[in-house]
Amino acid sequence: MCGIVGIIDFQNKDVCRKTLFNMGDAIVSRGPDDDGYFFSDFVGLGHKRLSIIDLETGHQPIASSDKRYTLVFNGEIYNYLEIKQRLQKQGHVFKTASDAEVLLTLFALKGAACLDELNGMFAFAVWDEKNKSLFLARDRMGKKPLYYFQTKGVFVFGSELKALLKNPLIEKDVDPLALKNFFTYEYVPAPLSIIKNVNKLQQASFLTVNRHSVSLKRYWSPPAGSTSKDSFEQASRNVYNLLNNAVSSRLISDVPLGVFLSGGIDSSAIVSMMANHYHTKDIKTFAVNFEEKSYDESRHSSLVAKHFQTDHYEETLSAKKMLTILPDVMGYVDEPFADPSILPTYLLSRFTKNQVTVALGGDGGDELFAGYPTFFANRLANEIQRLPGFVKRSLNAIAKALPVSNKNMSFDFKLRQFLMGLDYDGVFRHQVWLSGISPLGQQQLFHPAFSQNAKETNAFHLITEEMKRCPSSCLDDQLLYFYQKFYL
Repeated sequence: MCGIVGIIDFQNKDVCRKTLFNMGDAIVSRGPDDDGYFFSDFVGLGHKRLSIIDLETGHQPIASSDKRYTLVFNGEIYNYLEIKQRLQKQGHVFKTASDAEVLLTLFALKGAACLDELNGMFAFAVWDEKNKSLFLARDRMGKKPLYYFQTKGVFVFGSELKALLKNPLIEKDVDPLALKNFFTYEYVPAPLSIIKNVNKLQQASFLTVNRHSVSLKRYWSPPAGSTSKDSFEQASRNVYNLLNNAVSSRLISDVPLGVFLSGGIDSSAIVSMMANHYHTKDIKTFAVNFEEKSYDESRHSSLVAKHFQTDHYEETLSAKKMLTILPDVMGYVDEPFADPSILPTYLLSRFTKNQVTVALGGDGGDELFAGYPTFFANRLANEIQRLPGFVKRSLNAIAKALPVSNKNMSFDFKLRQFLMGLDYDGVFRHQVWLSGISPLGQQQLFHPAFSQNAKETNAFHLITEEMKRCPSSCLDDQLLYFYQKFYL
């Protein structure tokens, strides 16, 4: 993890250095190892570095050999060695061993088309000194964040919202529409942010900024679904090879690596793939246990660690410890965020840092392979909808009569959520299942004046607009598209 910041002010040739330094200092936790700044006519760029590849010469900002382009980059390009070898055959000479220099060289050659060749997670900005323009891009799945603000010839960007709030041009006014969307999605989805007039660059998109305009384009979307005629056995081998190659490419590092091991299928598969490339005793695995047994999965993670004989570490999260770390967590979260897993994830990251700098995780498996219970619930919902109305009314009566439990994913909770979604179809049903507050609940919660101020009356407006881009009419494909675009 690194952090990037920048200011472009076409009204003044001298960008305020103090403001840019303050913006960079606000995200020093993203890059505690090194920092650097670049200033030229109309522009200032900053970088906070967490050193992972090329510890000695990977300093940023980095300029092209002709000084036309200057790059600040957060992330990692997994296929940079293959790209570098191809460019070297074409006569290009590299002064560093970093993926940042490879990215910059590729951009200088191809511009926005370079994004088609990148396999990685990234948010980066390139200043073009000749054309006095800025290019910003975000990776396909949106793993690396990027916020921006624009007004009257000024453009400001940064990896975190707290960096932008150090710029005096940005007022700290809450966006009512963003807040309303938070109650639907349990986070603030792009392109919105919780601060009015500040946006998040959407995944798989890039911005081009010059004196006259700011243009936004999307360069990739998930494919429509498989048209493969392969057998199940051949498809299984293909998935295995893809996952093995994905893990292998993420093991390129000049610092120690580990893996977050929950004991579920996703993270366990990653440990298995790492074992193809490392001696298992050199693999460090990390897990968080819970005092509350309904949340605890330590038995599974311990079994996996024991099976592969990894160097395994565990930390226990208790109610008392949760209250202790909560202020720290709130200091890192810039926007409302209602997923409680951030607490164990923070604890896991904190004690993992004592051993390694980089850790692999299993996020994304359920979205790609339809692993959530909601996919099974959808089949049951389709069957119940065929039954007489009194069946649903009876289920509602049972749900209301059940005592509330504080156990993780208790039966009463699942039944209430399940019934709440029956009135909706397709992807909207799934969003209701995933939401903390249904559209009906929001109507009861919001004051009419707030709803009017938020302007958008349809709680699912963003989903409706995004699903128009889904290239498939098959509901199963649409669900996978929806989960990748919103829940993931």
